[in-house]
Amino acid sequence: DHSPSNTNYIAGFCPDCGNKNFRNFFVFDTSSIVGQVTSAILRLRAGNIPGNGTYTLFDVTTPVTALRAGGSGLTDIYADLGSGTRYGSTALTSVQTSGLVDITLNADAIAAINARPGLFALAGTYDTPDSFAFGGTDADERRQLRLETNAVPEPASMALVGLGLCAIFGARKRKNPRPAHA
Repeated sequence: DHSPSNTNYIAGFCPDCGNKNFRNFFVFDTSSIVGQVTSAILRLRAGNIPGNGTYTLFDVTTPVTALRAGGSGLTDIYADLGSGTRYGSTALTSVQTSGLVDITLNADAIAAINARPGLFALAGTYDTPDSFAFGGTDADERRQLRLETNAVPEPASMALVGLGLCAIFGARKRKNPRPAHA
């Protein structure tokens, strides 16, 4: 079962959850981004991490509409690690029982964000066979995609710059008239 209102983003093996292995996924709305993304970080609240391991992010091939829809029988969503393209990873330790974890996204993730403006999805897995990362429901909604961009000026701004340059060169030309030829 997949419920879009469930904010629990456990990843890894959970003995308290029926001895199951979980993966998670995230969908972000990137439609309001101006310019090209130059760097990206996924920020998550650590929650309870009972063991040490590596949390790795991958691309997702499941359509975003299916990821966001919810319903029963959708276990394929949680098996989807896309084409296997890694988007980033970080080592987690049992010492991290609270606080925030920043995962720097690599060039493949940045290219995917820039290639598909609108909705961006990625999936995560925790590689420890006897432990999990994150865990319970995150009441603070601490799932952030932090982006830096190189903002592209709007066409109207460029037109104003062009008019300003024309005015400067036009005034300069009038101040220094050419001498008349004899």
